[in-house]
Amino acid sequence: LKISGEIYGGLSTKEEYGNYHLKAQFKWGSKKWEPRLNRKMDNGILYHCKGIQGAFWNVWMNSLEFQVQEGDCGDFYALGVYGDVPSKKIVNDKGKKQFVFKPGAKTNYAKSKKQAPNYVKRKKSYEKPMGEWNTFELICVGDTSLHIVNGHVVNVVKNARYDVEGKTKSVSRGKIQIQSEGAEAYYKNIEIKPISKFPRKYKRQAKL
Repeated sequence: LKISGEIYGGLSTKEEYGNYHLKAQFKWGSKKWEPRLNRKMDNGILYHCKGIQGAFWNVWMNSLEFQVQEGDCGDFYALGVYGDVPSKKIVNDKGKKQFVFKPGAKTNYAKSKKQAPNYVKRKKSYEKPMGEWNTFELICVGDTSLHIVNGHVVNVVKNARYDVEGKTKSVSRGKIQIQSEGAEAYYKNIEIKPISKFPRKYKRQAKL
């Protein structure tokens, strides 16, 4: 799958998925486009997508995001759908407070910039050098999901939920979208299979 990145958009599944193991190989291309010409190459896998197309930023559906960005693969963003992440609060190099995933730590609420931080940084970068293929895995069981980069659990989202018509609903399934966000990118060997529990090796890493 080649993503030119020339426009902001997303490739969406027709069906909704829950209790699954999504696996794909990914690498960056060489082209960038406005408005991100001078910024990191950016992309993402949106999952548990809810609502209408264009509900978020007039482009994507409300969702949880497995961030695919140069140097930041596996970060978590709450894009209308939100959850709790085992994490610790730090002050980054820009002097701003942020959450960083920490296996087994207490969970912090990640929802929206107005109500709570909507972003949790992966614990460590396991990305390969630019131009090389990376393996990304997204495993969702119930309302919990694991972000995995090259065999390492780098983020965990628990208690996924979504506010609609004044009510908060648990989210355990939804459509999947692959973003186009200003950078050329490639995916291959995209696989999805049903799963009923987390693989033992990843469960240990995540301290579930």
